[in-house]
Amino acid sequence: MRKIDDWGEHVSVQDRLLELFGIEKLYPPQREALPLAISGKSLVLAMPTAGGKSLVGYGAVLKKFLQREKSLYIVPLRALASEKYEDLLTFERLGAKVGISTGDYESPAEHLGRYDILVCTSEKADSIVRHNPEWLSKIGLVVADEVHLINDPERGPILEVTLAKLRLINPELQIVALSATIENSEDLAEWLGAEHIRSDFRPVLLREGVYCSGAIYFSDGDSRAIDKTGDELLALVSDSLADGGQALVFLSTRKRAESYAKKMAERMREDEELVQAAEAVATEETVGQRLAPCIRKGIAFHHAGLVEEQRRTVERYFKQRKIRCIFATPTLAAGVNLPAKRVIVKDLYRYDDGYNAPLPVMEVKQMMGRAGRPGYDQMGEAILFSRNYSDMQRIIDEYVLAPNEKIGSKLGAEGALRTHVLSSIDGLFVYDMNSLCDFVMKTLYGSMEGFDEDNFTGIVEFLVREGLVEERNGKYKSTHFGHTTSLLYIDPMSSIKIRDALKKSGEKDDFAYLHLIASLPDMRRLYLTSKDYDALAPIAEKADVFVESEDYEWFLCEIKTASVLYDWINEVSERDMTERYGIDPGDIRGLVSMAEWLCRCCLQVGKLFNRAHTRRLQVLEERIREGIKGELVEITRIRHIGRKRGRILYRNGYTTRESIAKARIEDLTRLEGIGPKLARSMIEEAKKHESVESGERRD
Repeated sequence: MRKIDDWGEHVSVQDRLLELFGIEKLYPPQREALPLAISGKSLVLAMPTAGGKSLVGYGAVLKKFLQREKSLYIVPLRALASEKYEDLLTFERLGAKVGISTGDYESPAEHLGRYDILVCTSEKADSIVRHNPEWLSKIGLVVADEVHLINDPERGPILEVTLAKLRLINPELQIVALSATIENSEDLAEWLGAEHIRSDFRPVLLREGVYCSGAIYFSDGDSRAIDKTGDELLALVSDSLADGGQALVFLSTRKRAESYAKKMAERMREDEELVQAAEAVATEETVGQRLAPCIRKGIAFHHAGLVEEQRRTVERYFKQRKIRCIFATPTLAAGVNLPAKRVIVKDLYRYDDGYNAPLPVMEVKQMMGRAGRPGYDQMGEAILFSRNYSDMQRIIDEYVLAPNEKIGSKLGAEGALRTHVLSSIDGLFVYDMNSLCDFVMKTLYGSMEGFDEDNFTGIVEFLVREGLVEERNGKYKSTHFGHTTSLLYIDPMSSIKIRDALKKSGEKDDFAYLHLIASLPDMRRLYLTSKDYDALAPIAEKADVFVESEDYEWFLCEIKTASVLYDWINEVSERDMTERYGIDPGDIRGLVSMAEWLCRCCLQVGKLFNRAHTRRLQVLEERIREGIKGELVEITRIRHIGRKRGRILYRNGYTTRESIAKARIEDLTRLEGIGPKLARSMIEEAKKHESVESGERRD
């Protein structure tokens, strides 16, 4: 194969692709799919995990770049976006500009037009389409990765509507949709007007089996005895780690994942190479201190309660094969690529809405598909766990031998419809009932369910009644309120609730605004535990809030969520918060991120209806972002100064930007955690702020 520098026009796109990624030989499905993708045809490729789907998408991206056309690579999760971005940076060797964008939904997105290849989440892609930057019409290719998640009630409608809008913007758009094996992938291909390839090929053979009472019974009729001394799951894990193997174990709850990780770590020897990694995750909060002793022994747990840095540490050292086993909740199955020699699914249920619900076959197959590491294993093993022989037969019938479920559109849910009908009217994709019908019929929902005019008429009438859309002579147009709501990327019901709360009331205390945020449909509320009722009832009784729920238990959930945020902006330590509310740091960070966004939405909607709240909300947004009391707002506007460092500076007399600008480097370096380089940078940043402010005052 020629060197890249020696490429000429006669070198095929496929050859260039293989050289860039150091691939000698294609898998059979890749040999079939790659020429179609490179030729510019739309394609739905459905095949198991680790089968090489991404390379097909990358081939289409390369061809478009060589044709000077832009590509959008859409993924469902931020972690996957980072992974694909790292892969696609390979094309920078050819001069391509590769970008990634996964947040900041209010941004106009014009600056993203400088990229030839842009990786983003479904939500960001939808946001870009709503802002309709000039470069959007120049996109020639969309790669929709993990497109089977169109079946997800939250993320699915976003991806579905985004793809429909992009096809309207550019009718010649090529779409390469990459999917796990699902029962009706042909329906996706028909909807997208695409070629369809489905394959069961895996580069590493997968043996599926069920563990029962001291033995693994494989679907091929083979069996293997396991020493079941002590805890049977840990015995199965120990067997997995023999001869240098790695294992992923999926459990239903965080508590079970952590408990088993701790027990397994007690059986292992400390690994000196992991001591530094363990120290990095052992932050002051309790989950890090629970994780660190496990990592020292080459064991870890993984769930949404970990902060991003902790999750990345676990993933990185597992990929390096230093962490031998991860005990995880099912969320990991849809995340980054973490294959292991053996995958064990201990729990086949999820606690949902008050009872244990069985996991879908497709979700379990996603977990099982992690078994087998290309380049390391000739065979992977996926083991489901049963209680007894009758349970084993049920599991074989319902999971091992069962096909994946069919998937369908989730756009028909009322919340999804009102959100996306408004965004379609605001984006001028829809302007009357006929165009609404045409648009809906271009979605998966329309292609499978048809168009129910009465249903959609009700949605439009609601938007008109609430002042988000105006209707004249059968023509629809978004109002200023509707336009603001759409660009804020917020459920119209949230926007209406903010309007009604702020319009009729004067300024209140911080807790009232935080409770308003906690009460919005877009906010994820915390569940109650038995001890919460007595602790929260006094707070609920005396709270002067904007809105009250008729359901007292629901109201207490809102009060609990608002209380977490209130502690956060009053600099309560994460350790105290996790113990007080029974949550993990990852939960706190997740709530903070959503609350910051929704506070900004309150600010923008408030400006339309009652500007008396503006100043309070502006300051509150900064306090939520940094987790600070009001007295630190001024100095945390300086880069590199956050919650902890800001309090140290304030405590030592540096209470304003002016005082930091006038500080001496040697004085700042005497403070905890501040070295000469950082001190110099903070002083320079403070001086810039002072210079800008003095200029504004002169103007």
